[in-house]
Amino acid sequence: MDPRIGRAIAAMHAQPQRNWSLEELAALGPMSRTAFAERFANVVGETPMAYLNGWRLDCAARLLLGASTVGSAALGVGYTSVSAFSRAFKARHGCSPVEYGRDAVLENARPGRLAAQKSAPNAELP
Repeated sequence: MDPRIGRAIAAMHAQPQRNWSLEELAALGPMSRTAFAERFANVVGETPMAYLNGWRLDCAARLLLGASTVGSAALGVGYTSVSAFSRAFKARHGCSPVEYGRDAVLENARPGRLAAQKSAPNAELP
């Protein structure tokens, strides 16, 4: 992987809750915003902000599996609005954060039922 892009991804992974700007991520390169955004999309296959949003939502899914509340999971990955978080989470994971967490509790009671579904978000992570 391109080391300049790798530095940005490492920073996003280390601090998903941070309110990253494209300019801050590009500066880790150091690159211009335009050059960074184009290179990131070519290397990763999506824009830096789309990647960051997906990473945040996958981190939140793991928090919910660990019995975090929806509000604490949202705040933990940088969302200030639980409703915005819930909409984004449902778009990415196909169910609400409450359903996801509830299913995790059921899974713990009946192992194996949702294992493939719950492991899928983690399988896509770098």
